[in-house]
Amino acid sequence: MQRAQQKLMIASQSKTTTLKNNLLKDRESRRIEQLRANAEVRRRALQADQFQTGGRNNG
Repeated sequence: MQRAQQKLMIASQSKTTTLKNNLLKDRESRRIEQLRANAEVRRRALQADQFQTGGRNNG
């Protein structure tokens, strides 16, 4: 009986560890995706600013 409980406990711990690791990977993926999106927004804003500045300097 005790051996069966140990196996069940180990299986439960293993599943919990797997779920935690998957959650961490998912969070990291979302964080990286958000950083990429932010970088793209900044890039476009800088590009638009440079375009406007160029227009004023040439106009």
